[in-house]
Amino acid sequence: MLPALAALGLALASAPLDLPPPLEADPFTASVAVGAGWESNLTRQPGAGPAATAGSLGWRTAAGRIFAPGDADTLLVEATYAGEQYADGLAPAEHRPGASIAWARPLGERLRLRLGGFGEYLGSEDPLRRGAAAGASLSLALPVGEPLLLRVGAAGFRTATSGDAYSVHRTRLRASAALTPWRGATLVLGYAFQVGTDTAFVATPAAAAALVQASGAGYGAGAGAGTGTGSGATWLTSSLTAVRSPASAHVVSLDAEQELGGGLFLAAGWSWTNGASTAAGGWSGTDFQVQVGWRR
Repeated sequence: MLPALAALGLALASAPLDLPPPLEADPFTASVAVGAGWESNLTRQPGAGPAATAGSLGWRTAAGRIFAPGDADTLLVEATYAGEQYADGLAPAEHRPGASIAWARPLGERLRLRLGGFGEYLGSEDPLRRGAAAGASLSLALPVGEPLLLRVGAAGFRTATSGDAYSVHRTRLRASAALTPWRGATLVLGYAFQVGTDTAFVATPAAAAALVQASGAGYGAGAGAGTGTGSGATWLTSSLTAVRSPASAHVVSLDAEQELGGGLFLAAGWSWTNGASTAAGGWSGTDFQVQVGWRR
């Protein structure tokens, strides 16, 4: 959920900025977080007129174990579960059970390499959005003085869903600077560029059909939104048609976290996205998230 605290930041979730460097006597880990979010352009529409704001509630829990496969290596394996519920049924609720793995190793005296991967099941109220998601990431961290940590990395993400319009993939390049202004506090400023395919929402099925015909194999079209089976809910995207489209985006983010003692923490994140898709054109939007959680 917080773009700088979740490497694939593609949800309402919190993750450590880095693996714990030492292997503790009790290597088991656990965490839980709940929070609220607000999006200024849920359907990624161009211009200020069609854009629709939406609020959401989210949660994430994880349990895992830290291993030390080598003298300098650290390996973290976790089982995860996350979910999201939008206010007033503006978008389908999601439940995502999964697992993640991360490996960290020092490179020389200062650099630190981290490799990560995850997989999860996409359980959605919309049958067309159900399926699987997976991703991998690589990052390098460099401490600069006592309070500053610089990081650069790359990540890839892919979904395979029942509806072709929601089967997307993207690659993200990211740079961030993490500052520790005082004990237990972290402030992260980040920038990311991502490219690949994404789900675009267009106003009419006729427009979507024309896009698919013009692009040939470049698109996968689907009537991706509507009324959830058995729920009776009508989502904000019911009047739009979902189309898989080549897309790119620039993302600027600012995240903050404060430890509260006893494993509790409070976190907040803001991001601004300037994106474009072949199907829907250029768009921009703001995302704000706040959460409270516990971890050990």
